[in-house]
Order: sequence, then structure tokens, then C-alpha cells
Amino acid sequence: MGTKTLSLCMIARNEAENIGRCLRSVDDVVDEIIVIDTGSTDDTMGIASRFGARVIEFPWRQDFSAARNVSLENATGDWILILDCDEELDRESLAELSGLIEKGDKEAYLIILVNRLAEGIRMNAPALRLFRNREEYRFCGRLHEQVVPSIASRSGLASIGRSTVRVIHHGYSDHTLNQQAKVRRNMEILQSCPVGERDAFFLYNLGTEHIRQGEWQKGLDCLLEALKSTHPGQGYAPMLVKKIATLLMSLRRYKDALDHIARFQRLYGDFRDLDFFEGLCHLNCGRYSRAVECLRRYRQRPASPGWFAAEGSYDESTLEALCRTAEAKALRAAETVVASAAGIGQTGQTGDSSAAKRSLSLCVIGRNEAAALGRCLRSAAEIADEIIYVDTGSDDDSMTVAEQLGAAVHPFSWNDSYADAKNAAIAAATGEWILLLDADEFLPDGSRLGIIEQLRSADHEAYILKVCTFPDGSLSVETCRIDGQCRLFRKQGYRLTGHVGEDLLPSLQTAGKRVGVCAAEIHHLHGLADAALIEEKHRRKVAAIEARLGDDPLRRHFALGEAFCFAGEYAEAARRFQRCVEHLDAVEQDSAVTGHRAEGSAAGGEPVDRARLCYLYGLSLMHSGDCAAAASLLAQASHVFPRYTNLVYLQAVACFMLGEMAEAEQLFDRCLDMGEAHWRDYLVLPGEGSYKAACSLAALYAQKGETAEALDAYLRLARIPPALETAMEGMAQLLDDLPAPLEKVLEEQGLLQPRGLAVIVKTLSAIGRFAEALRWQTKAWNLLLSAPPPRDYRPLIASMECLIDGLIAEGNLPLEK
Repeated sequence: MGTKTLSLCMIARNEAENIGRCLRSVDDVVDEIIVIDTGSTDDTMGIASRFGARVIEFPWRQDFSAARNVSLENATGDWILILDCDEELDRESLAELSGLIEKGDKEAYLIILVNRLAEGIRMNAPALRLFRNREEYRFCGRLHEQVVPSIASRSGLASIGRSTVRVIHHGYSDHTLNQQAKVRRNMEILQSCPVGERDAFFLYNLGTEHIRQGEWQKGLDCLLEALKSTHPGQGYAPMLVKKIATLLMSLRRYKDALDHIARFQRLYGDFRDLDFFEGLCHLNCGRYSRAVECLRRYRQRPASPGWFAAEGSYDESTLEALCRTAEAKALRAAETVVASAAGIGQTGQTGDSSAAKRSLSLCVIGRNEAAALGRCLRSAAEIADEIIYVDTGSDDDSMTVAEQLGAAVHPFSWNDSYADAKNAAIAAATGEWILLLDADEFLPDGSRLGIIEQLRSADHEAYILKVCTFPDGSLSVETCRIDGQCRLFRKQGYRLTGHVGEDLLPSLQTAGKRVGVCAAEIHHLHGLADAALIEEKHRRKVAAIEARLGDDPLRRHFALGEAFCFAGEYAEAARRFQRCVEHLDAVEQDSAVTGHRAEGSAAGGEPVDRARLCYLYGLSLMHSGDCAAAASLLAQASHVFPRYTNLVYLQAVACFMLGEMAEAEQLFDRCLDMGEAHWRDYLVLPGEGSYKAACSLAALYAQKGETAEALDAYLRLARIPPALETAMEGMAQLLDDLPAPLEKVLEEQGLLQPRGLAVIVKTLSAIGRFAEALRWQTKAWNLLLSAPPPRDYRPLIASMECLIDGLIAEGNLPLEK
């Protein structure tokens, strides 16, 4: 080295695992080593001595500054370098460090502290670790001690320079032990700090320790308080800003995080990590195009200057995956042109004050839907210019969730009218177009583009969308209910009518407006809610029906029948539908006598949807055990609604259950001839005009002993994905009656594949044919392992579990006690 000397000053306690690595890294640059040991019981002092260190024992006083300052008092070099035992000097920084010691014109220099975190992520932070050896320069602060105040007091902040010297910190890596012990120690130090010393930096450190203990809200409160009195130029300020942003996102306070980020993007123009955090916020809010914009900006900008607490390099594969996710969900380039042509934008954080009018408003109502609301709002945020959320009395976090995802929140005093609540949302909207969703609904990815394309070439005042309701947690297409509902329309004074079972069509029909069909779906995930919430929603709907439709028995009984049917209370539903039919008959008789349409019927329409009434009434009768009444009702209804395939399918099932096989076969054939009824016109369950009818026919053939016909039907069904499991199960049950081995038949048909064989294993296990099930299981595994990756092991694992459970139940697989 040159004429000027450098002293390394350290404090240590039980750091035998780390101190050797640290001291080796500075062998070629330091002139003396001062180690203050605060009570080691391992070989820390011995290792330090072997590196030529001067070791001074100093009793621990819950004060890092006190120990640091003892090391400074014993140092003799011209310059001081501060390192911790779990750090090391980057060997590539030796030349720069030597140059600063010899020719540096500042009183002190910030170095870049590289924190090695989990999963390959490195976080860079500035730290003042190199300064001239003057007796005025001493540390302050019991924890995360600082020397900056004393240097600034004597020589001014301008005397502190910046360097690119790098020190690598291993203390946060997965291999570091005693992290909890360090947290406890740090909290003890902070709690012992006198009230007069509890400044912004104290609050920053206290917040950091709360975060390490998983106490996020306490940590955030401390950091926000610290921010109030922290100057942006203080060394820890960028890290404080970053920690607050991270915590707000972790707490799903995305609006607050974006406000915070925007403020400091103006102050710290070179801090590109804020772009990354902004992108994450938009990604979590469903504003995918905005997320792509931010993430691309982050990747294109140069690295932040070293004095920022910045990620040196996020794991590139992780960053690439985030970008791919955002881009896949965002509108692609061509689709963005479509959006621009339509005037469609995205929900921003503060909005675009230059826009004369918003194009699309998402309107949502909800109550106690915090668990589902985020999914709902995120699903449409990409295409909505604003989100209006009307809350009808939540006592959970629904309003906070909505606000943090960018929605304008409007409390609404519940008056037993779903229509009034939705009309309040429409009234608050400023968009030319309105999209209506319930809080437990969402738009699947493909539907966003469908809505944008529809608005681009809109030739109607309103559009019916396909609403798919999944009544249970399986989210199975087998039980999905589909109908068409008017959910997309111009804001031209149209309002929903009917307090329960609310509908926009009467308002449009009164105005003489045409209604089109939009190629977009809404998924209603009613069955995913907590059981208590489902029950609460059912009670609320029943109460609203009784309160608002009490003077209209026809509609009241219809609405109650529908509510009880969808709740699985079929006997009560059937009773209500019967009352509805009685009132409907009475109304028709009265109309025939007087020559007047029934009071209260929709313009050009009916008081209730008769097709829906017949289907749900027939379904309720079947589920409550009265198949004969169901078959009779459905036979009459299918003549009134000849295109409603689902009525014929239900009638066929009722006949099958009554043992009327010839009639059932004829009706299932008729379903296949009719095909699927259109959801635009009727409430439908998918497959009842196709694969479900074919499955039923195959089962009917098998029951009649017509094995060849059944096998032929099952083989055709096996090529339809939703029917594969039913087809394979049916063929497994025909195993003994087939003219050729099933394995050969499947191979000839190209159907010998693991997923189908897993169904055969489960079927054979269920009927106790374990030896055959094991043979099919082995065949399935061999097929799977011979296939190229990626391979889906889940069906075979499930079938193996069924096989083992069956063997245990039969006592063929003894368990050790």
C-alpha cells in the first residue's frame, strides 16, 4: 500500500464460522486489525489472533455504538474501514479501495453493501464504512449504529463521497443461523433505548425488527412514522421507502403502495426498483398492460446508482416469468389497437384528467365478499376505465379491498332491493358503457378481448353475456348452470327492474332497443364461498323476496322456488313452484275472462320465465323423489317449449328412474337429435343435448344387456374430454361381457392412455376386483413413463390411492400396528 494506512475495525461475538472469511478478504489492503470481542465462547478470538488482529475484550452493554467507538479509540491508521464478521470485501474492489486511501479527497465514502438473499437475489444498499480516523468521528445509536451524524456535524454532508467498493454481506442467506436470536437481541436493545434517543432512525430499526418477526402492521406503523421526519438525503431513506412499498404490497394495500411509489419516483428519479414495484402493484390489481409497461421500463433502464438500496439483479428467470405472466394476460399489440380504436383504456391510479369521457365502467355490488372481490375486480381492471363498487353493508374488509384495487367505493343502505343497489352503481358511473358483475363473479381471460371487440363494433344498445354458475367447489362442467343475462349496455338512462331477480331487459324493451349477444363469458363462483356466507346470502335473498314481493304472490313463489332450488332445498322449492303454477293458472283464467294482460307483466313479456319455471320445478320434483310428477310436468312443458332440450333430458332421466326404459331411450335419442339448447334463450346445463344424453343412452344399453351398442356408444364418448371418465367407467363395468379384451379394444381405438386407465383402476377397485385393478395400474404407469415430458402423474396417484384404500378396507393390505 502507499504511505497512508488503513485500520480495519470490527466487533464480534461467537463468529468463529464467519470471521476467517472476512479477514482473508482484506489481507492485502489493511495495515492493522482491531477486533472488539463482546463475550465470545467459541474460537472467535483465537481465529482473529491468528490473522494478526489486536483483540480487545469488552463487556456487552446492549449498545453497538459503545463497542464500535472502543475500536475507533484503539485504531492508529489514517483511515478506518468498518466490517462485520459475516461480511467480506469483494476482491475486485481492492484497487479502488487502495486508491481512495491514498488519493481520496473526501472525509468519508459510501460503499455498496451487497446483501445475499434467498433464491439468488442480491439487494444492494449504501453504507458508510470508510472514513478518516479523527477523534470527532464516532458512532451513535444503540442498534444499527451510524457514524454519518458526527461526520456531517464536523465536515458537512458534502464531505461524504460515493464509491463503487463492494462489501458482500452473508447474514441474510438461508445458511445463516441464530436469526431469531439476533432479532430478540435487537428488540432488547431497542426497548432499552431512552425516550430521548428514539428518533426517526430508531423507528426505522424498530419497524425492521417487527417485520423480521412477521408483525407487518406494527412494522409498517413504525416505518411510516419514521418517514415523516426522515430527510430524503439520509443514507437509509431509500431503503425506508422501499420497505414501506414492500409492506404495503404484502398487506395488499396496492393503492397506498402506488401513491407512495409515485411520490418517491419524483424524488428519486434514478431509483429504478420503484418501477419494478409499480409493475407488481398493477399486476396484482389486474392492470396487466400497465404492469408490462412498468416491467419493460425497469428492464430497459440502467442499474440504480449504488447509493440506493436497490436490487442488484432480481433473479432473471423470476423477472422473465413475471413479464411473461403480465404479457400473456395483457392485450397483445394487435388487440391494443382494437382497444385504442374503441376508446377503451385501463383503470389507472389517479385517472386521466384530460379524457372527456370514460368508455367502460365496471359496476359491482357486494356484501362481505372480501375473499372473492379481488378476483372479480382484477378480472376486468385491464379493460375498465373505472371501477364502481357499491357495498350493501359489509362488516369484513370488502370496502378496503375494493379501494386498494382502485375502485371508487360507495356505501349503500340495504333496502332489500338488488336492483336499487345496482342502479346506484350505474348512477355513480361515468362511462359510456356499463359492465355489471357481482362480487363473486369474474371475467375469464378470453372474455376481456370479447368485450373490447364487441364495443368496437357495437350495433346494439345492450348485450347478453353467457353467465356460467358453478354451484359447488368442484367447479365442474357437469354441474355448471348457464344462462344469458344482459350485463353490458350503454349508460343511457336504462335501469334494472325487479328488486330480486333483477333484469335490465324490461327497461330496454320499453325504450324499443335491440339487444345483441356478446362473445364473452362471466363465471359465477358461488360454490367457492365459505358455507356460512352462502347460508347468509340465501337468508338475505329470501328475506328480500318476502319484503319486496309480498304483494305479488306469483313472482314471490317463483323467486322463492328458485332460491330454495339453488340452495338444494328441493322439497320446499317444489312446494313454492306448485304455488307459482297455481297463481299463474289463475292469472291466465282471469286474463281470458277480462281480455287484459296480467298486471305487472313485463312489456311484451311474461310475469315469470315459464321455461325456467318448468325446468326448475321438474328438477325439484325429481330431487325430492316424485319422478312421476316430474315426468308428467316435463312432457307437457317440452311441447310448449319445443327447442328446450334440457326439459326433454330431465324427462328422460325421470322415465329411466321409473323403469320406463323404452320411453327413456326414445327421449335420450331425441335429445341428441335436438342438440344443445342455446343459453341465450334458456337456463341450460351443458351436455344434456350431447355427451350427457349419449352417456345415459350407453348406460341404458348396458342395463338392457345390449353390450355391443353400449361399447360402441362408450367408445364414441371417450373421445369427448368431458365424457372420458364416464365412458371409461362404463367400459370397465362391461369387462366380463365384451367380445374382445378391453385393452385390445382401447389400443385399436387409440384410447390406451394413462388418464383413461386411471378411471378403470378406480372402477375396478370400487367393485373389489383388486388383482385386475393392479394390472391396469401397472399398465398405466408404464404408458406414462414411456411418454415424453411433461407428464401428469395426478390421475394415477389418485387411482393408486383408491386401490390401496380398497385393499385396506377388504383386509388385503395389513397395516403395521
